[in-house]
Amino acid sequence: MLFQDTALIYGRYLRQSLRSRFALFFGVLMPLLYLLFFGPLLTDLPLGEEGSSWQVLVPGLLLQLGLFGASFAGFAIIIEKGHGVVERMRVTPVSRLALLLGRVLRDATVFVFQAVLLCWPRS
Repeated sequence: MLFQDTALIYGRYLRQSLRSRFALFFGVLMPLLYLLFFGPLLTDLPLGEEGSSWQVLVPGLLLQLGLFGASFAGFAIIIEKGHGVVERMRVTPVSRLALLLGRVLRDATVFVFQAVLLCWPRS
């Protein structure tokens, strides 16, 4: 039952995200802009002979995206609670844990998509 409820809430939030062109555009664009703007600045780092600035930048960006994504997910839940969305969702027959897990899984999906964009093999 928990799995079905979580899948239902996850689908709701995922459809909501896919319908928002603004969120889609900036969700894809921001990690790539970080690479574009900050990558050339770090090319002269003294990392040794076999090191590359991209080996430092990409894991750092992944860490930054993970931390900021988690904090924005928490802030979004607080904002939804303030607007009464959580109260309206709690009257449904869905478990409270599924309400949280569905939201967090949607944010984790966005993070995985951004991580794939950052780690895509470059030639």
